[in-house]
Amino acid sequence: MVLVEGRNPVLEALKAGRVQRIYIAQGSKDSGLQEILTLARDQRIPVVHQEKEILAERAVTEAYQGIIAEAKPIPTYTVDQWLAKFSERQDLVVLVLDELTDPRNFGSLLRTADAAGVDGCIIPERRGVGITPIVEKASAGAAQYVPVIVAPNIVRVLDQLKSAGFWVYGAAAEADTQLYSGIDFSGRVALVIGSEGKGLRKLVREHCDLLVSIPMQGNIQSLNAGVAGALFMYEVLRSRL
Repeated sequence: MVLVEGRNPVLEALKAGRVQRIYIAQGSKDSGLQEILTLARDQRIPVVHQEKEILAERAVTEAYQGIIAEAKPIPTYTVDQWLAKFSERQDLVVLVLDELTDPRNFGSLLRTADAAGVDGCIIPERRGVGITPIVEKASAGAAQYVPVIVAPNIVRVLDQLKSAGFWVYGAAAEADTQLYSGIDFSGRVALVIGSEGKGLRKLVREHCDLLVSIPMQGNIQSLNAGVAGALFMYEVLRSRL
C-alpha cells in the first residue's frame, strides 16, 4: 500500500480503481472534494475525517491539500512488456532518465510527458527515484497515465531500444553538441535526460546516437532537469505537428 496525496492525484487514483481508503481533514469544505467523495461513495471506499494536525503528521508532502489516500502502487513495466504493448507503433516516444534523484523533477517530467503525448518513461531499478507520494503529487495525477518502465541497466536498455528501431538522443549542455531545433524527430525516439548536477554518465553518452543541446543566452549554462526534459519533449511534439 502507498500514500497518494492531494486532490488531483487522489482523484486520478480513484478513477483507476487503486484507492482503498481516504482520509480528509476535518472541516474541509473545498468544492473540489465533491467529485472525489462521489466516486468514493460509488466505489464503496471508506472516507475517514481526521483532525488536521493528525493528517499533517501522516502526510509526506507539504501541500497535501487536506486529503490523503491509501492506494495500491502504480503498476510498472519491464522494457519487454512495454515494447510488446506498443509493438505495432512506429512513432513511439519514450523518456529515459539516467539516475534522476529529485522526486519533484520526476513528477514534473511525468506531467509534461502526459501533456506532450510521450508513450512511456524508463527509470533505473536502482540509483534513481521511484514512484513516491511526492512524485505522484508533483505529477498532478499524470503518473497514473504515463507507463513507467523499470530497467536494471540503462546502458543495456539503450542498446535494446536501438534494436527495436529507436533513435536515441541524449540531452547535453556542451556548446559543441547539435542544437535540438531543426532535428527530424520522426519514427521511434528515445530522449535521455541525465541526473541533476552531473548530467549524463559517460557510458550513457557513448550509447546515444546523437547528443543535443538547448541554446543558452544567459550566465547560467544549464537548466533544471525537469525544464530541460520538458523542452525536449515539446520539441519532438512540435516537429511532428
